[in-house]
Amino acid sequence: MSKSETLIKLLLAILMFLCLLDMAYGFYQFVRFAGLIGFSILSYQASQHGRQAEMILYGCLSYPIDITISNINVVSFNF
Repeated sequence: MSKSETLIKLLLAILMFLCLLDMAYGFYQFVRFAGLIGFSILSYQASQHGRQAEMILYGCLSYPIDITISNINVVSFNF
């Protein structure tokens, strides 16, 4: 694992843990954008080294998903 991969993973982990705090909405938008960029870079690097499973995992994590309370309520009532 290169130093750039380690640095990206560390920064993303710190950002994800900061999401547990009560922050402004703009911070969460920044985290979604940083996650998109960071996980896309990790996915590309994994594909360059032939690591298919990591490439798929990082590719899935790079897709920003909007989970809000209204979406959760709609999903839970469809059973």
